[in-house]
Amino acid sequence: MKNHSTQIARLMPIWAALLSCLMFLSTPSHAFEKAFTQAELQEQLNKQTLKFEHPLIQVTITDPVIHLFDDTQKLQLSGNVDMNLLGSYSGKGSLTITGKPVYKTDSTSFYLEDPDIIALHVAEMNPDQVDAVRLTLNQALKQWLKSVPIYTLKDKTLQEKMAKSTLESVSIRNKSLVLDFSLL
Repeated sequence: MKNHSTQIARLMPIWAALLSCLMFLSTPSHAFEKAFTQAELQEQLNKQTLKFEHPLIQVTITDPVIHLFDDTQKLQLSGNVDMNLLGSYSGKGSLTITGKPVYKTDSTSFYLEDPDIIALHVAEMNPDQVDAVRLTLNQALKQWLKSVPIYTLKDKTLQEKMAKSTLESVSIRNKSLVLDFSLL
């Protein structure tokens, strides 16, 4: 009996340490985040031309400008647009889109949820044509962005491999796009 209680007494510090570790590891304070400022995102966008291609619609956005909004958790993307719709409407102008950035762990991809064209100006079109084009383009954009991610994490770099296994969510805070990770 004494031998059994001695063994338990020796194991108590080990159990206490294990319990402390489990409590320590299970607290949300061990999540970490990476924030990308609006300026950092803009710097990356400056290197790109954005293209939206649908069987009946082609849109190219140049000189994109990004804005992040904490209150709505949405981003806004504006830029010059060159578009062709159904082969009958085409022109150049400007476009502003809003949407909520989301991350889906099952596909390890980023999507733009609830995209909405809030402004469209095309010099070669009258206001009625612009309204019709905006409605059509909005519907096509919503359908397209439901199934087509804006970015998918790959296994090319160690950082992306780590992100695939630990990234939980995306939010907008302090005019920054914040990626929330979990260590467990």
